[in-house]
Amino acid sequence: MEALGELLLEQLIGDYWATKNQDLIPMIVPRCYQTLLMVTDSIKPNHQKMVLYDIAGKSVTWDKPQAEVEALAKLMRSFLP
Repeated sequence: MEALGELLLEQLIGDYWATKNQDLIPMIVPRCYQTLLMVTDSIKPNHQKMVLYDIAGKSVTWDKPQAEVEALAKLMRSFLP
């Protein structure tokens, strides 16, 4: 778990999508206070995009089924104070 704490937010979210490991959520949520993470519409039906913007303005996009994006957003909200 200590090694996971050293990973970039982009890597943590990518690992979450690959594994659906909910243990990553407590490491993802606090980092979102410092980084813009947006959910937008996708051109694919029933999909949404999560876009992560870093300080330099570069972005990483994940295009996932809407239900999966909503499930991740709900998990993330459950860790907010």
